[in-house]
Amino acid sequence: MATEAGLEKIGLEDFHRHFSMIEEIKLSDQLKMLKDLFSNLHGSRKLYLKMISDYQKQDNRSIYHISRKMLGKYRTIMLIHRNHIISNRIAEIGTSKTCFFTCGAGHLY
Repeated sequence: MATEAGLEKIGLEDFHRHFSMIEEIKLSDQLKMLKDLFSNLHGSRKLYLKMISDYQKQDNRSIYHISRKMLGKYRTIMLIHRNHIISNRIAEIGTSKTCFFTCGAGHLY
């Protein structure tokens, strides 16, 4: 819609920086996360259904806490550090023009 309206679109995070954070997670830990996900499909499904319900209720606090727990020792890299990047970018862009910002719900609380 923004493109059709001729509006400028700017990312709050650099694309390459965003995905390079995955490289900061050891491969062995990534594999463990996947193993944990698939070894307890019932629990994983229940958790994701809870998150969907929280999204529908717009319960940012619950989404944040679930995200924190899921990220474990990587929450600093994946959540807290990115919150600083996002908030600095909003402050940088938002002072010069009228803007509309979006980000993942886990970053809002």
